Amino acid sequence: MKKKFTKIFSISMGLILLGFVAAEAQDSRQQALFLLRKARQAQERNEPAKAQVLIKQAQKLHPGIQEPVWPTQKQLNQKFDDLKTAARHDLLNNFRKEPDPDTLWLLEVFLARNPHDKEVRNTLIEFYLATSDQQSLKRLGHTPPKADYIGTIRKITIALLIAALALWQLWLLLKEIIRLPS
Repeated sequence: MKKKFTKIFSISMGLILLGFVAAEAQDSRQQALFLLRKARQAQERNEPAKAQVLIKQAQKLHPGIQEPVWPTQKQLNQKFDDLKTAARHDLLNNFRKEPDPDTLWLLEVFLARNPHDKEVRNTLIEFYLATSDQQSLKRLGHTPPKADYIGTIRKITIALLIAALALWQLWLLLKEIIRLPS
């Protein structure tokens, strides 16, 4: 009975830790996309060296991110026209699921031209809250909460789970040592 409980407990702790690792990986992807947005802005300001440095930082943060190929003006104009039509919901939903730097830039330009569009504004606020970009949130006029309780609670929970797993493994090791003949 104890072996079965030990196995179930070890597997469940492993799955919980795997879930937290996946959540942290998503956070690093969001931060990498933020760096790519900054690289795009540097590219537009004709600062290719700074853009390359930001792209390398994004790739270190999230290795799955490829060096971006900037779209042509025609492609951006097509997406901009999509924001004015019925395709806007698809575009915004796709951005919520898989944010990409080009669509982020497009949404920012669209919001600058149409400052009263609440759906685009709320989509950008959701993204900036996920990336913890305080400067962009202030620019949008969003006042974030005073403390980041969710992030703190997540970090404390991860630390407690790791400590519990370490104590569990230590207890199992001590049990085995006590059983060994001297």
